[in-house]
Amino acid sequence: MPIFHNKPVATLIRWYVDKRSGHVQEAREELQRRFDHLDWSQQKKIVAAFLSSSKTDRKWMYTHMLSWWDDCFAPQIKDNWEQYHEERCAWLIIRYFPKEYVMAELDNFTGERDYFHVCSRFCRDEDFVIDDSKLSVRDRFVIHGLSKKPMDGDRCLDDIFTCLHETCVISPPFLEVNKKDRGEVLDALDIKYIYGMRKNMERMGLEDHVRRLTDWNRKVNQCILNSSDWQQLNAENLSDDDYNSKRILVMLKYVYKNLDDKYKSDYLDDITYIDAEGRPTQATREQIRGMIDKNPAIGTLIESFGGIMDDDDAIPF
Repeated sequence: MPIFHNKPVATLIRWYVDKRSGHVQEAREELQRRFDHLDWSQQKKIVAAFLSSSKTDRKWMYTHMLSWWDDCFAPQIKDNWEQYHEERCAWLIIRYFPKEYVMAELDNFTGERDYFHVCSRFCRDEDFVIDDSKLSVRDRFVIHGLSKKPMDGDRCLDDIFTCLHETCVISPPFLEVNKKDRGEVLDALDIKYIYGMRKNMERMGLEDHVRRLTDWNRKVNQCILNSSDWQQLNAENLSDDDYNSKRILVMLKYVYKNLDDKYKSDYLDDITYIDAEGRPTQATREQIRGMIDKNPAIGTLIESFGGIMDDDDAIPF
């Protein structure tokens, strides 16, 4: 059995390319292992071999090439893209190819965040028009913040309050919040993605709308400080982890209570259930329990605010 790690690179490439050599797999693994430590002349030969090989090997090479690039590879990448339209090949096109080519291929990029990465590269150009319909809510804020091309301020606030509502309902178990000392209130702007959305509003120059958001958040903060939930939380002898978990739930409760009704029409205040025919209907308590079985995070939120209700109130707090 040959000792592959002692073989010259030229031999390994020859074995790898010759599918009848009997050593394709061993040569592949050894070339991948050595690749980062080889000189440029040898790397170029391996790139050419892998880009002309199987889908799996092309995928490995596309990913590897993201961290380094040379324009000498552009013709082969262009040929591969136009032949296969592979997602990881698209990443290289979006990152390294001329703007004119990227824009001409825009409709062929099908990855979930491909358009976001196109925008990240070109959004600062005066002639680049951002298509908000192709971006997620949070990505819209990032791109408009980068470009300093403002969105409508009222729409920004609607987006933020809608996202807050979804967060309150789902109560993600690993919600990222800013670190604060024990005894300090967490509020909506301590949720990291909300803080980021506000910062991007500032970059867009939406001072008046940032002020409205800050004023609303200040009201939430004061509601928490004045609440019995906050007093009880700080009276309990809890570990830091338990304290922080409950502090987040208290924050979500009062964020929810201070949201305008127009942001609450679809969830805990008017819980719906999709029946077998795909029609939304009012959920029974049994169906709510079924939702909790499928999504324990909803149960965590409801339980922390008093459990499944025994009356007809629409929300658990």
